[in-house]
Amino acid sequence: MKSKPKLWTNSDLRKEFDRLKKLYFDETMPNPRTIRFEPIDGLGRTFRYRNPGARRSKDDDFGIQISRKLRYSRRLWLGTLVHEMVHLEQRNKYSCGIRGKRFNGRMRQLALTGCFDGIW
Repeated sequence: MKSKPKLWTNSDLRKEFDRLKKLYFDETMPNPRTIRFEPIDGLGRTFRYRNPGARRSKDDDFGIQISRKLRYSRRLWLGTLVHEMVHLEQRNKYSCGIRGKRFNGRMRQLALTGCFDGIW
């Protein structure tokens, strides 16, 4: 009889966030107000909490959402979490597209430090 795959929880997300932050990120990086598996389009999303029409502020709070579809695979959600943590670290200022030099440079730096070992 085939067993069901483990479905990872929001608590697992938070634990890994805390572990990765301690190992690979500056402790001054903000902690997200929320970090949850959600039914979203795409793999993950980092967003700001702010009032409609308000401008960006250094005091903005952030949230991270990881697609609920990734809950069965630690490798998939963990790689997505690292990606979203870079957005959080950079306070959503820089693009992760092909021309996003700062974002992509930080991802390469994390890869060189071993952050993705065991994930990819």
